[in-house]
Amino acid sequence: MRYALVQNGEVVQWIVWDGVSAYTPPSGMKLVTEVDAVGLPVKQVETARDPMVFPFDFIDRFTLEELSAIQQSVDPIVIKFRTKIQTMVSPVNLDDDQTVQGLGYIELIGLLAPGRANELRGL
Repeated sequence: MRYALVQNGEVVQWIVWDGVSAYTPPSGMKLVTEVDAVGLPVKQVETARDPMVFPFDFIDRFTLEELSAIQQSVDPIVIKFRTKIQTMVSPVNLDDDQTVQGLGYIELIGLLAPGRANELRGL
């Protein structure tokens, strides 16, 4: 059966327990049945940002307007960045210097709105 570990009125974790074997909830938490946990808020936990994304997922982060502006650019630096992104088969490292600098440059010349480069990197 599924149970909730509750702390300060929030569900902090779900567990599966047979209800028979010995189990003591961690200090400061209480065990509540799934039915009794209905309506309780679930604590939001921040997860670590993964800097690696698949190329298609990276491209999906851009709006159609941004992609169109990048595609139409004749700036040699943008062309180089665009070509790298379009031909990548391995994951894109969002923290790699080339990615950071490429997005920063595209933002600097106005193809991306201010602050958008960091948004695309998940910051």
